[in-house]
Amino acid sequence: MTVELLEEHRDGVVTLALNRPEKRNALSIDLLSSIHEAVRRLSSDETVRVLVFSGGLDVFAAGGDITQLQGATPEEMFRRYEWQRYLWDSIESFPRPTIAMIAGLALGGGCELALCCDFRIVSPDAVIGLPETRIGVMPGAGGTQRLARLIGTSRAKEIIFLGETVPAEQALAYGLVNKVVEKTQLVAETQAFADRLARAASFPLQMAKVAINAGQDVPLPTALKIERLAFSNLFGSADHVEGVGAFLEKRKPDFKRSKQGG
Repeated sequence: MTVELLEEHRDGVVTLALNRPEKRNALSIDLLSSIHEAVRRLSSDETVRVLVFSGGLDVFAAGGDITQLQGATPEEMFRRYEWQRYLWDSIESFPRPTIAMIAGLALGGGCELALCCDFRIVSPDAVIGLPETRIGVMPGAGGTQRLARLIGTSRAKEIIFLGETVPAEQALAYGLVNKVVEKTQLVAETQAFADRLARAASFPLQMAKVAINAGQDVPLPTALKIERLAFSNLFGSADHVEGVGAFLEKRKPDFKRSKQGG
């Protein structure tokens, strides 16, 4: 039996690789459950400093598994997607940085998975989109909300209403992805970026992520208070002690030896 989700650990960087090549990595219920279990487990593992999602070098994820949607009732779909929100929220709120490494198609649920990540690094053949309106539905796993927050309401409506797909360079211009790199360098570039993040101070990154994510949906005075609380929480942390000590001793900090709940 094929393992639909592969997991690789490398020096603090964990890669979760979707592995349904015969289905273009379509997100079945079983695959989504496996992702959810892995993300929950890894979120409490302090040795994990960066989480990467990959579909390999042919396709990221072509969408949800359409065969599992046929004949579903509104009540059934609401219950199913109400459960799925715990998965998407767990990725978005993962306590360390997350990266989607995208080659080929990232459509529908594949796009929504990528939108939950902090960063998206893609190859030139990457195609990203939310084409659900083409089959008479709409994005239901956060696509309408996360895409609009990332690239703006008007641009998101254009993509979603028309069911458009966005090629790599256009996605870069929209701010939908962070960088486009040649496919032959995609794995190496993603690993290099992940390694840079893994060497950084983990707890400050976690607090900055909390401040950014929590602050974007509240009034500015509340967002600034969230920032101040997150900022103040860092003082006396292991990363703060290591960073200040390294500065005073005129050496490079070694944040990997810092141990705390981040």
